Amino acid sequence: MKKINLLFMLIFMAVTSQIHGQYFLTVTEPANSAGQYPIARAAFGGKWTALTGSFALANNGAGSTLACDTIIVVSGKIAFIDRGDCAFVDKVIRAQNAGAIAVMICQNTTGDIFPFGPKISNVTIPVAMLHKASCDKIKINIASAKGTIAFSNPAPAATVLWSEDFSKRLAGWTTNGKPAAIDTFGWDSRGMSDGAFRGEVQSPTAENGAAIFDADFKTSKGDFNNVPAQGPYTNHYGELVSPVINCSTFSNIRLRFFQYFAPLNSGYSSGLSSSVVAFSYDGGVTWPDSTEVNAEVEPNDETARGSVINLDVPKFDLKPNCRIKFIFNGDFYVWIIDDVELITRSAVDLVMTDNFFMPFNYATPASQITTDTSTFSAEVTNLGTLAVGNAKMRVMITDPTGKIIHQDSAIVANVPGNRADSLFVNFPKIFVPGKLGQGIYKLIYSVDVPSGAVDGNKLDNRQEVTFLITEDLFSKHDANQNSRGLPVQTNYQVGNLYLTSTDWNTKDKFKATDVGFGVFINTPEKLIGKSVTLYLARFTDKVDRNFTNWDRSKSITNNKDQLELVGLATYDFKQESSERAVVTLQDFTTFTDGVELKKGSRYLLAASYADAANKIIHFLELDYFYDFGTFIYTDNQWFDFGFAPELSMRLALSTPNDEIALPEYSLQLMPNPATDFVRAQVNFDKVSDVNFVIADIQGRIIRIESKKKVIKESFDFDTRALAPGTYLMRISSDEGTRTKKFVVQR
Repeated sequence: MKKINLLFMLIFMAVTSQIHGQYFLTVTEPANSAGQYPIARAAFGGKWTALTGSFALANNGAGSTLACDTIIVVSGKIAFIDRGDCAFVDKVIRAQNAGAIAVMICQNTTGDIFPFGPKISNVTIPVAMLHKASCDKIKINIASAKGTIAFSNPAPAATVLWSEDFSKRLAGWTTNGKPAAIDTFGWDSRGMSDGAFRGEVQSPTAENGAAIFDADFKTSKGDFNNVPAQGPYTNHYGELVSPVINCSTFSNIRLRFFQYFAPLNSGYSSGLSSSVVAFSYDGGVTWPDSTEVNAEVEPNDETARGSVINLDVPKFDLKPNCRIKFIFNGDFYVWIIDDVELITRSAVDLVMTDNFFMPFNYATPASQITTDTSTFSAEVTNLGTLAVGNAKMRVMITDPTGKIIHQDSAIVANVPGNRADSLFVNFPKIFVPGKLGQGIYKLIYSVDVPSGAVDGNKLDNRQEVTFLITEDLFSKHDANQNSRGLPVQTNYQVGNLYLTSTDWNTKDKFKATDVGFGVFINTPEKLIGKSVTLYLARFTDKVDRNFTNWDRSKSITNNKDQLELVGLATYDFKQESSERAVVTLQDFTTFTDGVELKKGSRYLLAASYADAANKIIHFLELDYFYDFGTFIYTDNQWFDFGFAPELSMRLALSTPNDEIALPEYSLQLMPNPATDFVRAQVNFDKVSDVNFVIADIQGRIIRIESKKKVIKESFDFDTRALAPGTYLMRISSDEGTRTKKFVVQR
């Protein structure tokens, strides 16, 4: 799986974007609280120069940490105050009057931190917000804690040829707006939106001002009540044009700038670009080249804190009349720009530009992952000016404990410089998962320059993705709820491909029990009164393993030779605008709950939206892009979708009873009841390959393990993570199964 790139660049310039730095509270002591904690600046307060001090938890003398009545013991300290009950400004002024040198507001929910408070106040000390988890960790030893509030900028060292930090407002810059002259970029002393939803740039000099196109404020005037309930929103267009830059003595030039960008609809829905950088080489008479930036930022999303853009601009080399133009074309939210620099590109700058993800899903049941064989490949680019030889590409997989369970490397003999394209690298080793325990696994790709060479920016030499091994869940979307989708507006189906393992014993039986999914709809339409049909179909053996002969012109319900319908469910929506639901899957033939699956088979799980329901938008996973295994059927054709629909499927034991029972003596469990472990003593008449399955009393799978060449042996299973209750232990061989109950008690 690889990262999404939705829209293409308009010219050949190399574009990179990564988290470059942001404001942190860096705790230096004690050791168990030490670390960097991200913060969100307040809209009010003093300058954000680096500030170091000891910490104190606000206290009114009676145990309250809200600072809503009085505050003590904060003089000369960085005061920690809990959010809630009274206004932010009131809390901070009390702390300031009590002698605090700065204030950290502790978020009181698990939600994100955000810019907060009014723009104008009598506060003169720095103020910020911390995540609740960060505060909770620091509070444990707050009496002995100390640290520094500052911007952390790990940007690689570079020769700065020209720079603009907007400390003198927009002096020397030109602004143009459409349809009104006022409808363009402005300047804000804090680099922060004044709109209802706020938004801030995190840059080295944000405290002395930044350029901003505040479409949020232009629409809302800072009041949520002014935000229209539905679109279309007024489109804003503005240009910010630099003064003439003399590059006659410069070469190997790169443009770098910090930013915060949040779009709503217009650029994406119209097919235009919401944020563009254009370039002139004749003082602004013509603008022959431009490139879209932030193409990967979806509507109603935002860049991460500390976002930075790098653009190689080779046509600036040795030219005396260069200009840069930032263009915002959007209907809501904001684009903030700060610390614009022209720098000299490094001689060598290797970048991991892409990687291809394994396994086949984001989440796979432990019972089905064993034979999910994977190969690995990645792409590397050299944005530097010189070619580099013998670069070393690496790939590794780590288990939930951090242990490396697979690693490989490849040498790239020559990575040319000045490349906007990428070199594709295949790693020689394959990976067969076998038995993997449940938990979060990491797949890490990296590239290193050879000994003696210096990489100009090591921050982009590594990419990391995660995947899950689960008890019983198939899913191609991650654990985070997604809030995006593509309006199709015609009858359509979306589907995910899921594979069952070939590593079942003859008598192993699993069933698909239910399907989870999520949708939304744009107003004035409503979900209520509409329904979705969910199908599960098995690809027959007539479809070759590479799917090259799959007839994609036929829908999931109209291709009996290639797609055997085995499961069905319908759901009537109950909410108005968005809904996530879980529905029981029924056997397509018997209409009983649950669909028995087959070993080593390929299943297409699909959601179908027809007639009035075709205005429903299915939630999509947008953090990753699948090369194969996610599909959309529209205009009488199945297409590889790339985006993964939120369509998950759970498994269970097909039946809690043994259809072909092994002898009673084949499985004994002790102790029973169990506390920390249960021992399975197996006794076979001949050597057998055995699968052990632990399930809850309803048959939902909790754990599966395989053992080879067993005859008489004992195996211990850890039960400390199981809640008190009754469970099933099943062993299976090619001769049959034996299932017994055991109890966990504390």
